[in-house]
Amino acid sequence: MFININTMLNGRCNRPGFEGRSGGAARTLTMALLGFAGLMAAFALTMLGDAARTDAQAARVNCALPAFARTAQCRARLNAQRRARAAAAQRRAAAQRKAAAQRKAAAQRRAAANRRAAAQRKAAAKRKAAAKRRAAANRKAAAQRKAAAQRKAAAQRKAVAKRRAAAKRKAAANRKAAAARRTNPKPTPGRRTNPNRAGAKIAGAGTIPPRPGGGTVPGTNVPGTNFPGRGTPTGTPPGGGRINPAWLWQPLVFGAFANLVPPRRTIVSSTSLPPRVRAQIKKSPTRQFLPTRDVDRRYRAREVLVMMKDDTSRAVLRRFQRRHALSLIGSRDIRLLGLTVHQFRIRGRRSVPQTVTRLLRDPRVDAVQPHYIHQLQGGESKPVQKSANPDLQYALAMLRVPAAHERATGKNVKVAVIDTAVDLNHPALKGVVVGSFDATSKGKSRPHSHGTAIAGVIGAQATLQGVAPSAQILAVSAFSAVKGKRVGEADTMALERAMDWAEAQGARIFNMSFAGPRDPLLIKLIEAAHTRGIIMVAAAGNGGSKSKPLYPAAHKHVIAVTAIDWTDKLYKMANRGDYITLSAPGVDILTLAPSKAFGMMSGTSLASAHISGLIALILEKQPDLSPDQVKALITQSAIDLGPEGLDNQYGAGRADAAQALGTASDSAEASR
Repeated sequence: MFININTMLNGRCNRPGFEGRSGGAARTLTMALLGFAGLMAAFALTMLGDAARTDAQAARVNCALPAFARTAQCRARLNAQRRARAAAAQRRAAAQRKAAAQRKAAAQRRAAANRRAAAQRKAAAKRKAAAKRRAAANRKAAAQRKAAAQRKAAAQRKAVAKRRAAAKRKAAANRKAAAARRTNPKPTPGRRTNPNRAGAKIAGAGTIPPRPGGGTVPGTNVPGTNFPGRGTPTGTPPGGGRINPAWLWQPLVFGAFANLVPPRRTIVSSTSLPPRVRAQIKKSPTRQFLPTRDVDRRYRAREVLVMMKDDTSRAVLRRFQRRHALSLIGSRDIRLLGLTVHQFRIRGRRSVPQTVTRLLRDPRVDAVQPHYIHQLQGGESKPVQKSANPDLQYALAMLRVPAAHERATGKNVKVAVIDTAVDLNHPALKGVVVGSFDATSKGKSRPHSHGTAIAGVIGAQATLQGVAPSAQILAVSAFSAVKGKRVGEADTMALERAMDWAEAQGARIFNMSFAGPRDPLLIKLIEAAHTRGIIMVAAAGNGGSKSKPLYPAAHKHVIAVTAIDWTDKLYKMANRGDYITLSAPGVDILTLAPSKAFGMMSGTSLASAHISGLIALILEKQPDLSPDQVKALITQSAIDLGPEGLDNQYGAGRADAAQALGTASDSAEASR
């Protein structure tokens, strides 16, 4: 029986038997029916759960029965459980075997690592023991050498002391004899006179009669003596006098020995001789290479440079090497000097001065010197912004270069920059560098900041303008960067190759922004270049106020340039000396750097580059000027700084490009 519940709840019931019932009674009846239905549903669910529990219990009871009484479902369930347990056991066994294998492998790795560590410790212990043995052997050998040297030095000192004592005794005896002769010039009793003189008297023996027949004794100029042969007595003179037998053998032995010993070659310092003698020595190429007492130590530790008197063959050179324990590195024909220089490496433990002294005694050697080292005179390049600001070029304004450019720009003047490698791909040097050469022993050098900066100061053509933008630059790489040092170095042979090549290319100016010791071969090259009309400009040096003169700037044929800043103040690291020619800006100079960059650099190198550019401007107007005339022109036109006149700080003063160009132009017009 279905009853519309909404109808029963909301209104009267229209079904038969319920007509006219009120809404409240209907709702009461409806609620009773719903409650009864819920009870019946709960009872049904309870019965179903009991049935399920009864079935599970029956199944467990059936599975617990003996095998013949079990049902198929129970047997299948038990088989599945056994298979699951067997699979789990297999997995556990596999996991255990895998874990055991891993533990075994880890143990093997640990054992191998332990063996390796033990072997390494053993090898380290062996190496340490060997090092200790070597150190002990070295110490023992050093101690032996030191002891031998000490014994040798002691023996030498002892021998010197003996010679000095003998000389003192001899000198005292000579002084005593001289005093005796002065006080008593006549022969005294017991003193012999010259037996080779006719009529000589011997104490207690009377006068020696003349030789029978007269004449002279053979081998002497003594007339009428009784002793023939080289003026030595051969017997007893009449009158009973005794002759010392030593007179017979001493002249013969010592005279023959004196003919066998070659004369000792004396090495003197040219600075300790009179001017007249120095002038004579200067003409000799051999004496130019003699090491002085204060020889500079900046040279290759195991190398010497030798020039032979005559052209030598390979066989002669091989015998020369064996005799003096040398190894030939190479030979070089110097076109600028017209001679050949041989470069040798010293074998053994002899020092360079000892080797030079020994080689000078060889009659085949014409000249010998150490292989000197020279250094660049510019600091490190400080990077600046990529686009250079022209206002930072104070140097051009100080030198009055813009006014000089109205007259000349250095057209067709070749300037050799003997420096490090130049960045040939820099936009500011496009078309400026007309030739390049690598004079280093390495063969190819990477672009360096110093050489690029010097080339930029002389001939840059972009926003950053050089002193002579129309000049032709010959980039000569002679210096190489040295590990652990801020500046590049070059030896004598590298500079010789650089100068020889630059002269062959027709360079009129050598810019040498380097300094070093007094190098005899470099001096010869400078003198040869000067005779060919080449103007050489060098940095005065960055050694400070107490530095001794540095070369090539200290040579009389070289224009030595020192550095000043924008206030005309001398560069603090600049050298001082009477060899300084004039001054130019060289502090915080904006110039080029490799990789299309710009940089700031200080040093006398930058100052010498400015003067090289100025000379290029002068040579454009007057190409026939000699080096001495150019030097006189730039010094006379300089603006005096410091003490009045020439001084050892600023030289003639700050260079004036406009004044120098004006004087050169006037001279050129007057000569026409």
